[in-house]
Amino acid sequence: MSPSLLGLLLGLVFAFGVIVFAMSFLPAEERSRPALRPQRQEGLMKRLALTGPEAPRRIRNLAIGAVLGVVLGVVTRSVIWLPIMVVGAYLLPELLRGGRSANTAARSEALETWTRSLSGVLITGVGLEEAVRSSLASTPPQIKPEMGRLVARLEAGQPIEPAVRLWADEMNDATADLVAGALIMGSRTRKGGLSRALAELADAVADQTRVIQQIEAERAGPRTTVQWVTIISLGLLGFVVLNPSFGAEYRTPLGQVVLAVIAAAYLGVLWWMKKISDGKPRPRFLVSDPEQYPGRRLA
Repeated sequence: MSPSLLGLLLGLVFAFGVIVFAMSFLPAEERSRPALRPQRQEGLMKRLALTGPEAPRRIRNLAIGAVLGVVLGVVTRSVIWLPIMVVGAYLLPELLRGGRSANTAARSEALETWTRSLSGVLITGVGLEEAVRSSLASTPPQIKPEMGRLVARLEAGQPIEPAVRLWADEMNDATADLVAGALIMGSRTRKGGLSRALAELADAVADQTRVIQQIEAERAGPRTTVQWVTIISLGLLGFVVLNPSFGAEYRTPLGQVVLAVIAAAYLGVLWWMKKISDGKPRPRFLVSDPEQYPGRRLA
């Protein structure tokens, strides 16, 4: 078997192994559904997060990685660089980004602001549906897409309870479930008191946001370590590529095997460190039955 063909086969095995390894660390709520939801087979594109609002950025990164892999393959005469750069372009941007807790804290703060604003609108005596519609203009940008879809459902004539349940599913957050639960109970009773309940709930969300921010500050250290290790490793990679005498051994069939193993272990450990520093989201308690509420957007 020629070295080029051997390198290509090793590269394919390496790319498949690293992607499967990374997918094994997806949060549990993304890999499995609660018992009351029907199990649905997810396509490869969705499993790799190549669909949805993040898809253009990820696809662009993969394209850049492919181009860099081809260039490095031509320069070093090692085809193993193509799968290494493609997988690296898929994983490394996620390693260098902020953690899940930072995004959770921002969305939780935005939810607290919106809940308090909705409470202020309700105290004037307007109906719940009208209050939700009027609150869209002052909704923070972190949760405005979900709120826009909620308002669109209400304007289309959907009842408040299924609309709120679908909104909670799109938010996919335990704190949003608390707000959704209060809105659902308020829509059922229509006896007043919802404004005060939402104000108290906003205070509780604010306290929770401070706790999340403290946790995020404690996790910032390990995450910074991951980022610096990644940057230093990329610098060493550039040294290997730009120094032909140093990287000559990696152009042999055995060298490409060693390089694939090292790269797979390196990316896998970095991804593992990031998942540990991110933590796990709190489990939700308000879950909609798709058969009862059709139109639910699967996360």
